[in-house]
Amino acid sequence: MSYQSMNNYLHQDTNIWNCPYPVSVFSNPDSRYSVLEMKPNTYWSEGANESEQSIHPVKKTIEKLINHLVGDSPTNPINCIWHDKLTIARFKISSLVHALYLREKLKSDNLYRIDQDICNIHTQQFALQDAHFGQYSMNSAQFGLEKAVTGLESEKRSEAVGCWKDILGLRKDLTDAITEYLSIKRKTSLLGMDSNIKIK
Repeated sequence: MSYQSMNNYLHQDTNIWNCPYPVSVFSNPDSRYSVLEMKPNTYWSEGANESEQSIHPVKKTIEKLINHLVGDSPTNPINCIWHDKLTIARFKISSLVHALYLREKLKSDNLYRIDQDICNIHTQQFALQDAHFGQYSMNSAQFGLEKAVTGLESEKRSEAVGCWKDILGLRKDLTDAITEYLSIKRKTSLLGMDSNIKIK
């Protein structure tokens, strides 16, 4: 099951999955600057700036989780235990999906900035060629610029590898979290409890 399908399933099941998912993680892994889609009815405000958007949904979800655990738990102690386990398991999945989105976005932002630096260096190289009447000459200035481009290309490869490693770890954690969530949900169903608890 893709992350998009999984997120759609969980959203329909509980109505508390309000974190966006990283499209490029499960669509085209070779795409550098994939458009990061967002689900409707998320906590992200359209007027907030980028830094506020990165923090706002998680902060609001944590506040809702705490209020839900403190104020809306069942009075029966046994039901209360399973109620809290189920709520926390859902929040864990939601947080991991959001972390995947943020890591993919960080990679895209870093690659974009590196490409901007490379373009600036190429502009300087063309300016040097114009100064030599269009002839390319490997002088000390050109050598320094070529070395800078090589270093930036190396940074791009390192960023791609680092992102792959981070996403691989997050995917494993997400798989474990989903397994835990489904296990708790089955147990609550066996106990005759309502497993479709929503955070209001």
